[in-house]
Amino acid sequence: MDRQNVFKVVFCGNTQAGKTSIISRYCSGRFDQLILPTIAADFISHTLYSGEREVKIHIWDTAGQEVYQALSALYFRQTVLAVIVYDLTSATALSEVQSWTGRMLEAEKNAIIYVLGNKTDLVSQEPTEVLEWCTQKGYTHFFCSAKTGHNINEVFKSIAEKLSTTFPPQPSNAVILEPISQQKSSNCC
Repeated sequence: MDRQNVFKVVFCGNTQAGKTSIISRYCSGRFDQLILPTIAADFISHTLYSGEREVKIHIWDTAGQEVYQALSALYFRQTVLAVIVYDLTSATALSEVQSWTGRMLEAEKNAIIYVLGNKTDLVSQEPTEVLEWCTQKGYTHFFCSAKTGHNINEVFKSIAEKLSTTFPPQPSNAVILEPISQQKSSNCC
């Protein structure tokens, strides 16, 4: 039997971009209009599926407020996949995404980068500036809405597939102990 891999997935981005709402929408199927800002970071464990394979992820929901950004490097270490979330209504979305991506790659240079443009429910047309930048860099990009659920399941399905194909299952290092059958002998010693 293959061992179950556990992957560290970190959500980061500016405050009010919708990181917590996206995670909540996927993990519990709910959208709460009033969510308090994350303090430092929150953590949740969740299991995704890619075909027959279970992909267990530890989701780190980091705070976007400036006061906590100095701590972000601590949470970014050993990240396997980073999800940079930005608000589609932000006029400075590209510079925000570039800044968060730079911080992530400075802390964990091999992290896989996903970029989510959240709040499609608030825009009539999805801006393409960040999408074009992601395409140039080879990053995966999704437009989504935590409020309506648009593309949320697709994001996590893609994450499961990416982790499953990038990190194939490894055989277990466990040692299996079997009882030794005792044979009765008629001889002594």
